[in-house]
Amino acid sequence: MNATDTTAPTAAEMDLMIKAVTSREKHLIGPPELRDSIEAKGYAYRLQGKHVEGVMVLTQKGSDLAYETHMAREGVTIEPPFTDADALEDSALLKALEVKSGNVHAPDGARLVAQGLAWVDEERGHYFLTDDGRAAAEALRDIERDLITDEMLEVINQCGGGRAQAKATGWIAGVTQFEQRVYIERVRLPHTSPYTFSTFDGWTNLRFQLFSKLGIHAEIEGNRLYFGALRPSRRGNTPQLGEPDEERSERIHAGQHADAVWSDLCNQEAGAPFRLAVIDADGPRDVYMPPAAWIFHHFSRDVRLDLDEHGRYRVTVTAAPDAGWDTPPAAAVWTGHRADVAVKAMARALYSTKCAHGYGTGRDSCPGCDYTAELFEERYPLRGYGMRSLVLH
Repeated sequence: MNATDTTAPTAAEMDLMIKAVTSREKHLIGPPELRDSIEAKGYAYRLQGKHVEGVMVLTQKGSDLAYETHMAREGVTIEPPFTDADALEDSALLKALEVKSGNVHAPDGARLVAQGLAWVDEERGHYFLTDDGRAAAEALRDIERDLITDEMLEVINQCGGGRAQAKATGWIAGVTQFEQRVYIERVRLPHTSPYTFSTFDGWTNLRFQLFSKLGIHAEIEGNRLYFGALRPSRRGNTPQLGEPDEERSERIHAGQHADAVWSDLCNQEAGAPFRLAVIDADGPRDVYMPPAAWIFHHFSRDVRLDLDEHGRYRVTVTAAPDAGWDTPPAAAVWTGHRADVAVKAMARALYSTKCAHGYGTGRDSCPGCDYTAELFEERYPLRGYGMRSLVLH
């Protein structure tokens, strides 16, 4: 195969690829010159040991390209797939939590092993959750439970809509910002064929099962399965979730607040709402050393992000100096397998608590907290860099 040929497929080559990708065998059958040129461009390979004239099998690259072009010709809008590695990792952990053995059915098992969240059974070649991995998965499930109840998850799994599909896809839960419609969204690795990925047969049956068993209305749109709004939507559909809508909505607001906190922390532009500073490691000042921790100000509290003795992320919250607490609250700690998980857990927990000046965290502007933020800026005049790229030591 000539891997140096990077020219785009011609119209004739694309037609042949579309025929192959939409056929059951996925074989490329057509004029030899077209087959040879497609192979030279890296979109197909010949079957080894098979002396069958006119047969060539499409590569994954070719399958993706042919499918997307085919869909575009039919006038279907193709949205880029959601391929965030953290989302796939979370889906893998949550899927393993649903299996009694803790078997990790995911393409990113090696990544979980590198983080100490999974281990490899060399004899069987399978990944399994470690104790830390199970703790991380249970923490994620606790957050997800605000959106997807245990009863809903049971129905989803029974209907063949489980998280792991062909060990290359999964799903995560989310909620829309304005209508507050809960959804589950399928995620896939970049190399997974969208032709296979876009099959929603299992979710079609799931809509009926959710309605018949739980009274929940659901709709499929793209890669998402939307559930009814928490309050009457434009379509007048309200799911029966077994609890007051106000309580559920409050927890969802807390989750959205936590997402916003993390987004603000990652914003390093001038005027960003959170001030970040680096806690330097001990050592010679003329020798670079990685930071020992990050610290930021969250209302009338100082928050320190570092690693615990086991190498896991840890968020420690203490009362800020001169914050004005009559009785300073005791220090609190949240942990997570990633920095964003630990920080978001903290933000969710503090969402409905009061600051030192009696305001609800995450809801109101507080002059007193603004003042303690100015004091924080004086204590830590240096700004940090992107939190996602930081490796704490």
